[in-house]
Amino acid sequence: MELENRLAGLLTAAGGTRVVTIDVSLVAALAEALAVDPAELSATVRALVEEYAGPAAVFGIHRVDWRVDLPPATARAVVSDALATTFLRWFGFEGHPIAGLSGAGNPLFSVDRVEIGTAVTRLHCTASHVEPGGEQTNVIERLEQAGLRPSRGGEITLRPPGSARTIQLVCRAPVPPDRVKVFVSYAHDDEAHKVAVRTLAELLVHNGIDVDLDSWAGPARKDWGSWATRCIESADFVLVVASPRYRHVGDGVVATSDNRGVQSEAALLRDRLHWDRAVWTAKLLPVVLPDRSTDEVPLFLQPYCADHYLVPALTQSGIQELLRTITAQPGHVRPPLGEVPVLPPNPTVAGEATVQPLPRMVRPRLPLVPVENLDPFELDVHRAISMDVGDDALPALPRYVTRPHDRKLLENVRQAIAGTSGIAILVGSSSTGKTRACFEAAKQLPTGWSVWHPISPTPPQALLDGLAGVPPRTVVWLDELQQYLLTAGPSLGEEVAARLRALLRDRRNAPVLVLGTIWPERMQTITSVDPAAELGSHTQAGQLVKDVQIAVPSRFDQAELAALGEAAQIDPRLRQALRTRSCEIIQYLAGVPAMVERYQVAPAAAHAVIDVAADARRLGYAGDVPWSFLERAAPGYLSDTEWQATGEDWFQEALGFALAPCRGAAGLLVRRRPKPGHNPPGDPGYRLADYIAHWAGGRRSFDVPPVAFWDGACSHLDADALMVLAGAAAARGRTRHATLLYERAGALGSFTAYAHAGRLYRESGNARLAEISFRRGAEAGDAAAQIEVARCCDVRGDTDEAERWLVLATEQGDYVAFEMLAQHAESAGDNVRAEHFLREAAAAAGIYRGRPLRQLARLRAEAGDAMEARELRASADKGVKTVVRRPLHDSQQRSGGAAELERSLRRTIADAEAAGSRPSSHDLELLSEVCETNGEHDEAERLADQAARAGYPAVYRSLVAARGNRGEVRQAEALAVRAANAGDAESLWMIAEACRDDRRWHQIRHYGLEPDGTPSAAWW
Repeated sequence: MELENRLAGLLTAAGGTRVVTIDVSLVAALAEALAVDPAELSATVRALVEEYAGPAAVFGIHRVDWRVDLPPATARAVVSDALATTFLRWFGFEGHPIAGLSGAGNPLFSVDRVEIGTAVTRLHCTASHVEPGGEQTNVIERLEQAGLRPSRGGEITLRPPGSARTIQLVCRAPVPPDRVKVFVSYAHDDEAHKVAVRTLAELLVHNGIDVDLDSWAGPARKDWGSWATRCIESADFVLVVASPRYRHVGDGVVATSDNRGVQSEAALLRDRLHWDRAVWTAKLLPVVLPDRSTDEVPLFLQPYCADHYLVPALTQSGIQELLRTITAQPGHVRPPLGEVPVLPPNPTVAGEATVQPLPRMVRPRLPLVPVENLDPFELDVHRAISMDVGDDALPALPRYVTRPHDRKLLENVRQAIAGTSGIAILVGSSSTGKTRACFEAAKQLPTGWSVWHPISPTPPQALLDGLAGVPPRTVVWLDELQQYLLTAGPSLGEEVAARLRALLRDRRNAPVLVLGTIWPERMQTITSVDPAAELGSHTQAGQLVKDVQIAVPSRFDQAELAALGEAAQIDPRLRQALRTRSCEIIQYLAGVPAMVERYQVAPAAAHAVIDVAADARRLGYAGDVPWSFLERAAPGYLSDTEWQATGEDWFQEALGFALAPCRGAAGLLVRRRPKPGHNPPGDPGYRLADYIAHWAGGRRSFDVPPVAFWDGACSHLDADALMVLAGAAAARGRTRHATLLYERAGALGSFTAYAHAGRLYRESGNARLAEISFRRGAEAGDAAAQIEVARCCDVRGDTDEAERWLVLATEQGDYVAFEMLAQHAESAGDNVRAEHFLREAAAAAGIYRGRPLRQLARLRAEAGDAMEARELRASADKGVKTVVRRPLHDSQQRSGGAAELERSLRRTIADAEAAGSRPSSHDLELLSEVCETNGEHDEAERLADQAARAGYPAVYRSLVAARGNRGEVRQAEALAVRAANAGDAESLWMIAEACRDDRRWHQIRHYGLEPDGTPSAAWW
């Protein structure tokens, strides 16, 4: 029994443990039960461990007393295939490839359970979906002759030579990969109720549902608690059958000695529901059988405010509602949206109106502020430092000194006054005067102009909602432009950029002036192109900001300092800034030195609170950080010693330190007034000072926030924030936390998150969980998820269901869905329909129309219409093109040789740094590659670090590849982890793919990294 229980644990990979142990004692006991030579079985196990988990020598498995710790799924595969291989050898296939170790596992059946009696050993298996062909043809034929059909199941009984023991292989028919699995949880109220439950289960099985029911679990003695746990955890749905006894058990009003089995099940279901309410609310289906009542549903399943399923009769029609839910086939599908009618006005009191006014578009009312009434602080201009005396006599802002970027900005203002719409984006580091410059420019506009600052409910959504109502002579104020363009879902930011471009081209609304500010690294994200991507993620945004950027230097030059000296004669704040003999005047006026000093001397708890806010901002979340999130995440930044030293009021004290003003300017943190619909009462939001966000963020570029940060985000942030941080976690190879954040965002209503989570599951190797996630998003109406479900259906050959999902996606205008429908039609030989879908795709794709147009051109050429094919290819060439960086040798040739290229790059970088600007990430990347080629590896890394801090972590890819190709594996791995920590995990996945036979990298490939950089344990 001990061996049987141990095998049960191995073959179910249950228990939630990180590793499972296989050792020589297990193999010896199993060899005795199977009547085989222990040395032979041990050799089989060793070979399988080598195949699935890396070279055996790594684990010391060749010792006499060997043992090996494996992830549960790997341990299950090793034991199952060892049993299957042994059985096939008994059956006469010694040395045959099907009984060997191909690395793909046994393709005919998998062993689920082993029963070991005194004279009989039974292997309970599940057959696989296989058809005769190739090397397995004669194996399948021999098995069928003996009574087992891999496609249908069966039973074979053997007696190994020289043994009194009988071996039985009991194989059940395979469960198709798309078959829904259901567990039935019920109380044994009486015999009639048990019969009714069994009848319901039989009806479901007849309708293709794979049901686990205790009556069908077999006669062998078993641990029912473990059996129920395995069934519940593996089920897609759990049916909780209402009855008086189950209601009493679920409500906790029975003695602990009564109905222990259903008490155990109900307790587990309550626990899973509490652990993830969104997932388990959908999985737990209360069922009310005939002659039963909703009052018999346990209260924890919310019988009156959540769905329950009435079965009026135990017939096919009686279970239809339940069957529709289990199989995701709704009875009513919303039709596509029609056109909004144009309705004439009602007749006047005196009779029918003689003149019917034309319908007109009603513009949304925007919160416009006339330029003469502008408040600089409402537009987020930084407050200046205060003086010890005389503050009341000073203006709110220091006297302004015009600089070169102001003159460029003023040209845009003149064109707007003349009637031409325009856009100007000021690019500079934090606290360099970008927002103040925009404010001064707006003040130059004449009366009649207004400013619109879209911020609520979220900046990008506010902008989209209000763009149709922007009147002429409006300044669209986009301070911190990344909030509008670098959204969690790139499609939202792309729509914002496309709508802004349309606004600027629309002469009916002219003149409109768009003013924006952004940090250089954020602009780099918008304008850079990933060579691995077919299309840039921010194509519309890149077009919007092209040729309209105005650089704002972080330092004053000598001429500007001289002009400042004149202004300083009447403003003591400017005089004090000049006395520092620093060229960073704006930073000083914004209280930056005092802020940095205060940050550096902050107590540990205050430092932790500030770092939480800095990390949230650095990872892309620009919104207000809730109080509850700061309190939950900050302890993770403290060492055990620091945490033990904190008092009961540690958080209030830390927050008070961070909020205290710095020389009259804002503190390190600023409490923000909640916007309508944001931050519930009692959970105020905080914003980190811009310069500290920039300064601290740069110093933490290679730090990944601790577990408490991600857990706190999951518990306390809204869906928009979760989407941003989930993307940041995924980009850093923290797959487990990214998936949790996406799933939480989906539960909060951001349904596109399910598509992101599904892709992470798929890339990790779990197709089943991927499809479950895709289906959640698809059923909620997300087009991206609907397309992913269609791809899953295509993989298993279910074309009809795939096309149903694609049609739903096309109703939302998704051009990819049209493309896939075209592929289906072409595969079916219907090129006419394929052309129709491709034309629809091109119409819906906008600037991405090149691909469907090229496919359409190919079909027209095949049809003999060469003229239209040429026209279509010409149109395709006008769309978005892939941009790929030139190889190093090509750049060297174009620059006049390697030495000249290096000199040119160093000169360009030095000039940018001397001017107080950031060097181009492209130049840093190219020079880093030059240094690596020249053997200057430390310099190559320094330049790569500089580019990564500027927002371009993909710079490490060429260095990782170069060192890997030279056999410098440790150095390549270290750089790949550094790149992942900075926000680019591609090098990490590249190494994991190349080292898939290495146990550690196999684990990283499937489960990602933990925040501390260690490989994540199996989590799905």
